[in-house]
Amino acid sequence: QYQINDKTLLGVVYRSEADVDLSGDVDIKNTVLPFSPSGRVKVGWDNPQLLEVGIQHTVNDSFTLFFQAGWEDWSAFSNNQLAITGGPVSQVVELDRNFKDTWRAGVGMAFQMDDTALLLGTSYDSSPVRDSDRTFDLPFDEQFRISSAIIRKPNEGLNYGVSASFVYLGDGKVDQTSQGVRASGEFDQNWKLFLGANLGFKF
Repeated sequence: QYQINDKTLLGVVYRSEADVDLSGDVDIKNTVLPFSPSGRVKVGWDNPQLLEVGIQHTVNDSFTLFFQAGWEDWSAFSNNQLAITGGPVSQVVELDRNFKDTWRAGVGMAFQMDDTALLLGTSYDSSPVRDSDRTFDLPFDEQFRISSAIIRKPNEGLNYGVSASFVYLGDGKVDQTSQGVRASGEFDQNWKLFLGANLGFKF
């Protein structure tokens, strides 16, 4: 963090890339395949690095503004590897999801009224994948968020509040053709609603 002046604070967050490798046993029975897949399964991918920059600006004692912008290296997540070894048939598959980097932007505000604070904010995240490359197992799309919260502090020892966030996850359109079979569609109700409450008491 860096204090630009008495009213403006600058913050920067960076998270490095992380390699993820998972392994376990798989045993699938009663299939129509010529063999029953079994053995060790390994899945690997790279969690993307990210960079976020935020600004907090105090307009006056009762009004504060927040601005945020960020970038995530989702193209690093594009290649996923799946390996099955130790069974009748060993196979290694690498899937290129054609992911691209994403960006985000957000704005928020806080109003302070005596012992009550009201917070409002909204943000947007771009989609890491085009409609033509989106798959049903990871139907990531653009995201819109709207959040609000009310916090009360009637005295020095007590504070409580409620919050709500609405997240629209995009249409999630999928149009894929594999082994001569086409699957296409979208999600009709691709959204989430988060509700929260908090209570704090200082002894």
